[in-house]
Amino acid sequence: MRHHYLPHLGLTALFILASGAVISFRSLDEGSSAKVMEMYAVLSGILLLTPLFFPEADAEIWELKRTKETPMWQLYLGRLALAVPALAVTLGFFLLRLFAGNSEFDAGILFVAAFAEAFFLGAIGFFASAATNQPVIGYMVSLLYYIGNIGLAEKFGPLGLFPLMRGNSAHPGIFLLTGILFAAAGILVRERKR
Repeated sequence: MRHHYLPHLGLTALFILASGAVISFRSLDEGSSAKVMEMYAVLSGILLLTPLFFPEADAEIWELKRTKETPMWQLYLGRLALAVPALAVTLGFFLLRLFAGNSEFDAGILFVAAFAEAFFLGAIGFFASAATNQPVIGYMVSLLYYIGNIGLAEKFGPLGLFPLMRGNSAHPGIFLLTGILFAAAGILVRERKR
């Protein structure tokens, strides 16, 4: 936690602090509030979930950890158990900023939709990082999916990002279920690589 994940938490905190210089939180309507959460805040999922396999990118650390009594899958689940609440808190900060800026939004709908999309994006990077043992590739795959959805989200069907922004009803269950499957597959891939 202290040596490997704390820098990523720090980067996420910087991401939150810098948001005011990049986007406005003041007097937004519901569509603009959705844009803040779906175009910007969801990127925190990539920052928080993708680097969870970072320590084991070093083969010597991976070999050392495999000799310990605690199974690796428990270690990975423990990291997820830290990252998921951190993601929820991060998105909560964005909602608080919208609230402080007197913007219009339905907090429940916006939070659930943004959390599901952020978790899904992070889980894509989590899986790609697990499969390749390269966190950088995990970041790239998640960002490519995000970029591919800009202007073409309809082509991705129910997994197209930005549903609230596009005026569609959000289906967070699909994003969450798919994200859970990606996360489980990532852990399974790591276990099989043993």
